[in-house]
Amino acid sequence: MDLYGLSNLEILQLIERAFLPDVCRCTLAGDLLSLSLTSYREPKKSVALQAVDSQVLKSAREIAGLIADARIQLAGRTAVDVVHVAVSVEVGPRRDP
Repeated sequence: MDLYGLSNLEILQLIERAFLPDVCRCTLAGDLLSLSLTSYREPKKSVALQAVDSQVLKSAREIAGLIADARIQLAGRTAVDVVHVAVSVEVGPRRDP
């Protein structure tokens, strides 16, 4: 990941802080990003995104899309659901209708 000269650690911290007050933990192993998100209000609600190719997260738009997807998945969970999702993100040219 190389976003505007920020280090990988700084980018991971930005992603984690974007979810506050929910609890988010990001790890990077090679080129694969893993994200674990737990609801602050309902600690039994959590989502884990694994195997996200960090090489496609090269702009603020792609990172914002990842954050939005994780928030949507967390919002759709019930208190007893825990989901682990392997994500493959492919970014292509944007096409406006």
